[in-house]
Amino acid sequence: MPPPAEQLTTSEQPLDFRGMRISPEELEENGDGVLAILPNDQVVELLEWMRVRIGHGGATVGGTSSGEEWGYRVVRQAPSGLYARMQQFLGAVAQVRAERIAAGKRQKRWDSIIHVVGHEALTCPEIAAEAVEDGWLTLLRDFRA
Repeated sequence: MPPPAEQLTTSEQPLDFRGMRISPEELEENGDGVLAILPNDQVVELLEWMRVRIGHGGATVGGTSSGEEWGYRVVRQAPSGLYARMQQFLGAVAQVRAERIAAGKRQKRWDSIIHVVGHEALTCPEIAAEAVEDGWLTLLRDFRA
C-alpha cells in the first residue's frame, strides 16, 4: 500500500529512467498534462521504478504527493477508448486536487503528474496526439526508440 502523502518526500533532482530525465521544474511547468509514450517492453519496468521512486504505481502512474490508488481504479473502470479514459482520469485528478485544497492540504511538487497511459497510448500515438491537440495532455517528450 502506498505511503500517505505526508510521508512522501520531494526530490530536487530530475527523474532519471533509462536516460529519460524530467526535472521538477518541467513537471511544475507542465502541470497535470505530461504524457510519456514508451515502448511496450518498458512499461512494466517504468511502473516498478515509479513505485519504488515515488511510492506507488498502477496502469496509470501519477507522480502525485497524494500517493493513492484512485488513478488506477478510475482508468480501469472508465468507458472504453483511450481518449475517454484520459478525460475521466484528468477529471478525477482535478476533483482530488480540489478536495485537497478545500481541506487545506498543501500542494506538493509531486502533484504534477506523469501519465503512462496503458497500451493504447503506446500502440496508438495518434489518439494520444488528439488528446494533446485538444489540450488534455501536454506531450513533453516522445521517448519511443
